[in-house]
Amino acid sequence: MNRFEARCSSDSGTPFAQSARTRVLAMKFLPLILRNLLRNRRRTILTVLSIGVSIFIFAVLISLPAVVDQILRDSASDVRVIVHNKAGIFYTVPAAYEPTIRAMPHVEALSGYQVWVGSYRRPEQNVVIAGVDLDALREIWPDWKVSQSDLDKLESVRSGVLASSAMLKQYGWKIGDTIILSGITGKLQVKIVGRIGGKVPPNAVIARRDFVDQASPVKGQVILYWLRVDSSNSIPAVIREVDSRFANSAYETATESEVALGESQLRTYHLLFDGVKFLALIVIVVIGTVAANTAAMAVRERRSELAVMRSLGFTRRVIVAMLLSEGLLIGAIGGALGCALAEAVLAIMPYAGSVLGPMAEILHLIPSVAIASFVAAAAIGVIAAAIPALSAMRRDIAGELRAI
Repeated sequence: MNRFEARCSSDSGTPFAQSARTRVLAMKFLPLILRNLLRNRRRTILTVLSIGVSIFIFAVLISLPAVVDQILRDSASDVRVIVHNKAGIFYTVPAAYEPTIRAMPHVEALSGYQVWVGSYRRPEQNVVIAGVDLDALREIWPDWKVSQSDLDKLESVRSGVLASSAMLKQYGWKIGDTIILSGITGKLQVKIVGRIGGKVPPNAVIARRDFVDQASPVKGQVILYWLRVDSSNSIPAVIREVDSRFANSAYETATESEVALGESQLRTYHLLFDGVKFLALIVIVVIGTVAANTAAMAVRERRSELAVMRSLGFTRRVIVAMLLSEGLLIGAIGGALGCALAEAVLAIMPYAGSVLGPMAEILHLIPSVAIASFVAAAAIGVIAAAIPALSAMRRDIAGELRAI
């Protein structure tokens, strides 16, 4: 053993220095590590594929709740407030409340929000048209990036709508198309006059509020009111003012910030998201167990070889570092393969069917999920190799050599 190896095998030094020496040793013996990995190519390839498939399943499953959480964080504004019926968000409130709410302190903009629900071609192709006040559209939702030309078209065409890119792509709509939707009150003909972008819900279709109100079976009512306040610090005062003003009335209100309402709506899917995460964890644990068993088999087959290496002067630390590097390489390659496959599948999902609807357009492998998946794969490789490697190093050299 040369002087460099002896110096690397020293037990002194900080944890950072020891980690640096381990990396240096791994690079020094990289050709030997690669040769050991390629010794049994079938086993190595199958192990990489098993880890890759597990990471693929893990990344795809985790992407759904992760993307929903990201949409909530990105789209929710800390100065938007929602006023809805105290009985629930699907009950209406009178349109007559609008002047009273608009005159309250800290309220900068207000829009009634009415909806019309119909289907396009097939019953499962649901389209929700949201009617808003055009004069407050850009004030309340500046993050929607509605161009002035599209806003002018929407104002001039009574039956015009603005659709999100996800809806246009899902149904093959184009600007200028006239489509017919079927609802419980009959058919509704609308014309797509523009596109709505920015941080907009994937299923967004926006129309004039008076047009949607005319098509709605309930006149003079809105589903809720959207408010824009002057500051996030004013939200508690606005909530108290609105709810106290309409307390004990026939239509009592419940006022919430957009973030609070989004979080409460997500609680509906809390059990589903927890189930998805639990299933992803089970996949990782099962594949990790299989990888650990495979690594143990590989180390058992090399017991005599490891004993010879120790008799030649290789220290325990060097041998363990080599075995851990083999596991790390297998896990890293499997993780990269799984992440690449997940990204490819999520990219083609919008063309594979309409099971997820517009959600398929925004479902993708976000960086945090990709990093977590890759780290999980690397951890599987290292842990799977660490247990048999440490166990092998506790054996007596003489006993191992006699078994040759």
